[in-house]
Order: sequence, then structure tokens, then C-alpha cells
Amino acid sequence: MSYLVHLDDANRGYLNNLPLSEAAKERVEDWIAYALANVEDAFRNDLTNRPKPGQPYSEIRLVLLDKTGDGFAHTIRLIVDDSGASAGVLKVVYADHQRGHKPWPGGHGTV
Repeated sequence: MSYLVHLDDANRGYLNNLPLSEAAKERVEDWIAYALANVEDAFRNDLTNRPKPGQPYSEIRLVLLDKTGDGFAHTIRLIVDDSGASAGVLKVVYADHQRGHKPWPGGHGTV
């Protein structure tokens, strides 16, 4: 099943203002549009992906290397209210970003 993903203005603004290259930001948008919109029920319902068991929230993470930007690995974490999943709707209620380490000296190339 493909879901309609609701991303409110606050979370969209947060993601748009991350310290990432334009290429990396496009990857984040693609990830939301494809991976989150097509997430499997088994993944969403796996207890390791539910930050609060018994609550209607699942967690999904993207780790990407911003080779055209700062050369660092970045983790994007989304908390998703999936109480509307049966109606085909997932709502991003929280977005978070952490910058990791450079995997090698220089760390530049393509995303």
C-alpha cells in the first residue's frame, strides 16, 4: 500500500533548513516521497521501530553521506503518527537531525 505522507510546515521548514547540500536535501525529499510513502506494515509495526509501544507512532531513519556538502554522515529521524494508516495516511509529527563523522579524509564526491 502506498501512503499519503503529511508533512506540516514546521517539519518541512526544519528539513529544508538542515545544513545539507542541495543534492543531499533532494535525497531526503526522495526518501520521504518513496521510502516513507511505501513503508511496509511489518516495518511500522515492528516493536524496534515503535518509540512508545502501544502508541500510534513509528520511527524511520535515513543515514546519508553528504559527499557534495560537508563530507559528513547525517542521520535524519522521523517520528510518524500512523494511526491513519488504515485510511492510507501517515503524518510526520517530529523530525530530527544529527551530524556524524567524516568516514574518510576529504569525504567529497557525489551523493
